Amino acid sequence: MHSLPEILTTFEDRQRLSELNAAELSAGRSQTVIFLANEVSRARTVSASLIPPTCMTLNAQGRYLDEQAGLVRACTLVLPGHQRAVVVQGS
Repeated sequence: MHSLPEILTTFEDRQRLSELNAAELSAGRSQTVIFLANEVSRARTVSASLIPPTCMTLNAQGRYLDEQAGLVRACTLVLPGHQRAVVVQGS
């Protein structure tokens, strides 16, 4: 059985995610709330200065491997409703 990857979050991002969870609960989206609450509860919260460069935080730009397409893609990690049109680059 595979263990879950470690989750790191900043104090600021944890607060934002908690606020999102409260809004989702108010909107009746309990399934989303349960998943997010479980992930946030297992996250280790640290100051922003302790986040390694290989870890993405909210509003950070990064790259990920799209395993299905076999491409590395650029993205920005944002909360729902805060996304903008983004040109996705593959390589």
